Amino acid sequence: MTFFYGGNSVSDPLVVIRKNSITADIVRPRLNFIEGANVVIDVVDSTFTDEVNITISASDIATSMIAAGSTQQVQYNKNGVLSASPSFAWDDVYNRLFVGGVTGATGNNLEIGNGVKVGNNFASALNAGAGSIRWTGTQIQYSDGFNWVTIGGVLSGNLTDLSDVTILSPTAGQVLSFNGTTWLNTAPPSPISVLNDLTDVVITTPTNGQTLSFNGTTWVNANPSISTLDSLTDVVITTPTGGQILSYNGANWVNSLAPVTAPGGADTQIQFNNAGTFGGSASFTVNLADNRVILSGTPGISGNNLDVLNGIKLGNNTATATNAGAGAIRWNGTQIQFSDGFSWNSFSAIATAAGADTQIQFNNGGLFGANPNLTWSNTDNLISIAGTTGTTGNNLITAYGIKVGTNLAGPISAGAGSIRYNAGDLEFSDGTIWKSLTASTPPAGANTQIQYNNSGVFGASSSLTFNNTTKLLTISGVVGTTGNNIALTNGIKVGTNAALATTAGAGSIRYNAGELEFSNGTSWQLIHRQTPPAGATTQVQFNNLGVFGASTNFIWTDASNLLTLQGTPGATGNNLTVTNGIKIGNNSTLATSAGAGSIRY
Repeated sequence: MTFFYGGNSVSDPLVVIRKNSITADIVRPRLNFIEGANVVIDVVDSTFTDEVNITISASDIATSMIAAGSTQQVQYNKNGVLSASPSFAWDDVYNRLFVGGVTGATGNNLEIGNGVKVGNNFASALNAGAGSIRWTGTQIQYSDGFNWVTIGGVLSGNLTDLSDVTILSPTAGQVLSFNGTTWLNTAPPSPISVLNDLTDVVITTPTNGQTLSFNGTTWVNANPSISTLDSLTDVVITTPTGGQILSYNGANWVNSLAPVTAPGGADTQIQFNNAGTFGGSASFTVNLADNRVILSGTPGISGNNLDVLNGIKLGNNTATATNAGAGAIRWNGTQIQFSDGFSWNSFSAIATAAGADTQIQFNNGGLFGANPNLTWSNTDNLISIAGTTGTTGNNLITAYGIKVGTNLAGPISAGAGSIRYNAGDLEFSDGTIWKSLTASTPPAGANTQIQYNNSGVFGASSSLTFNNTTKLLTISGVVGTTGNNIALTNGIKVGTNAALATTAGAGSIRYNAGELEFSNGTSWQLIHRQTPPAGATTQVQFNNLGVFGASTNFIWTDASNLLTLQGTPGATGNNLTVTNGIKIGNNSTLATSAGAGSIRY
């Protein structure tokens, strides 16, 4: 098709316009419009307007081209054709690029030739997931799955390096004291060696047996007002004899003979309610010779012999690691240690501790980890285990024995659920009094509930039970001021739990192959073709329900070799999730040019 426009004649035009012409029989100048694939050119000569109208239209070719892979998968060139992988996907809802799958020799899923800039992740460390990193605006942090941890080295230096400390000619024996503005080195205060030296204490002619009482103004020495049990107004003692107990008759506490009931099981077996009668088990015994409670036998699906809902308190085990046995744990006064059967080993040897003050350290993927639900109070010699539990509802699970020492605290201070070994008897606190677990009387409560002394009679609670079939001791319920369900003065020995970490439940601990491990609820961890593109220019393509998709939050700038991930993320708070390693190159630009949050190797 040829049009002659302007000029004097066909043989002498000003310009020639042609469509799809391949001949050279027309003199120049001329324009030749060629229709490409799926493109239609319509040329019309309008004598009315004295112009040639050229219309170029393209048919819908997107339907003829199919994106590779499945929805969300990013497209890439593979030998000249489109390809995709489930290990390389873009989530347009949460503005997140996913890179995963089995890696090559480098062990990395993502390699960056230069620097990478990380933004702030406002999600919790739990939602973000272990391994996530963020820039808070002042520092780089990573998630250990529980807390955001600042990346940095061990602090070092001198006291004089601190901005709120002033050291002037220090001498031996001096201490730091605060003057209201700064810390200064001063001589220690004079010690008080006599009680009467205190300003609020007046001692006048003291005698043996006197106590210190408050008279409304000062503390003074005085004789105690009550010296015998019978002096109490609600106690009536009549001709007491050996072996009698104190019981309540509805009006007063009176001395009477202890009820006699045959215990269940064999000698040394701890008693529990077995369908309304005393029950005993060879898997639940007490060894009075060495003050040891023994839990053994084949456990249930959790693989545990001891379940503790909240805290457990460890004391010092002064026995050798060989005698204590592999799996035993203790608090030696400064740190938690475990026995591998040969020596006592510290849980942590790296100076930089994870988490906050008092949080116990554990192996988190080869690095120190900590959790606010697992703490040690050096003041109270108290280990606390709290937080939401897994399917077993336990904060402490042991495969075998647990040794309970004497708790000299009152039952209110110890807290309901605390247990102790006292004067040849195993006792527990109901929050008001210490109650015996071994007295001869019909068992209280319902089936499987462990017995305790409830004001001189057997008591039971749904929060303290023993399942004789699964060999499982369960301690639950609301705890007292200590926050503990179990408090131990000395060591605790934990056996091997062969159950899966998901079955054992988060918070479970076990001794396995010379190491102490805990379950985080998931695993046992030691204590790291040509198609028009979608969107606008620079936007990376991904499979969106079988067709190309793109997002303003997922772009590639070719001129600066820059991949940008942005936009509001989902519950994890992340714009980038990588299953395995990430390799970061050197960023040679200035930090101001790179931007806050950038990291480089």
